[in-house]
Amino acid sequence: MNSRDPPPSYRSTYSVSHSVSDRSSLLGSKYNGEEFSTVTLWRWARTAGIALLVFAVTAFILQNAGFVSTLADDVPLSEKLALRAAWRSEEAAHAADRTKWAIERARWGDERTRWDAERLEWAHEQEGIARERQAWAQEQARWAQWRKEVAARRGGAHFTPPWHAGGGTCAAYGTRAYSAYMRDIPADADWYEVCMNTAYNFHGRWVEPDQCERGGRGEVWATWFIGFGEPECVTYWGAFREVASAPGKKRYEARLMNLRHGDTWDDMCRTSPADFRGRHFEHPTACEDRDGRTGVFEFNE
Repeated sequence: MNSRDPPPSYRSTYSVSHSVSDRSSLLGSKYNGEEFSTVTLWRWARTAGIALLVFAVTAFILQNAGFVSTLADDVPLSEKLALRAAWRSEEAAHAADRTKWAIERARWGDERTRWDAERLEWAHEQEGIARERQAWAQEQARWAQWRKEVAARRGGAHFTPPWHAGGGTCAAYGTRAYSAYMRDIPADADWYEVCMNTAYNFHGRWVEPDQCERGGRGEVWATWFIGFGEPECVTYWGAFREVASAPGKKRYEARLMNLRHGDTWDDMCRTSPADFRGRHFEHPTACEDRDGRTGVFEFNE
């Protein structure tokens, strides 16, 4: 080599073909002389990854299903199956409870709807009652005003002391009749209106007449039927005895007691109440005049 010649190049003297040849020898004889493909390697890797993923998923499913056990799994297969059966039973019970709760909620909804309707109806009834009370108050006010006008017109009209009408006999159960004349009725006043709206005190209560009449000579008198504070007119029934009862129907008889001389027994019998066998009767079914005054009581059993 001459000192004037240029120094040798530092670049590699291997050829491309030589490099490919060396790479092919490392991959195997199949690729000898062929260009290496990156796409082919990617396909191999993808296939292997998919296979590995499928294997892992399958193993996971089988292991959770209890068909495959792992080294880290310390729960026996029989116990897993028992736990799984218990879970399914609890799930079925929860489903039944949810169904029952749904039915109960629906029933509660129906009841709430009915309660709302009842409350609305009650509110309407209360409104009706309030209107009736208002109308009653207005009517009472009109009556009070009318009574004042009658009192002003009647002036000094008054009743004489009452006497026992009918000779002092009783008119009905616990009831006696009284009568009294009315005096000093103003000439320009309506005698009937004044009489019917003038009260008299009986046994501590002020009572207006039940009826007013006028005689041929112009005399006016009133009659009251007083149904309180008259113990002499209170009758009662003797022992009750059962007679001639039919299937499903009962018939009892009893004698009427405490009848006074002169009282009309039929009127007293028809108005005398009774209580027996846990029942209350305002009056007997019939009254018969035999073996003393007899009351007949019939009712369905």
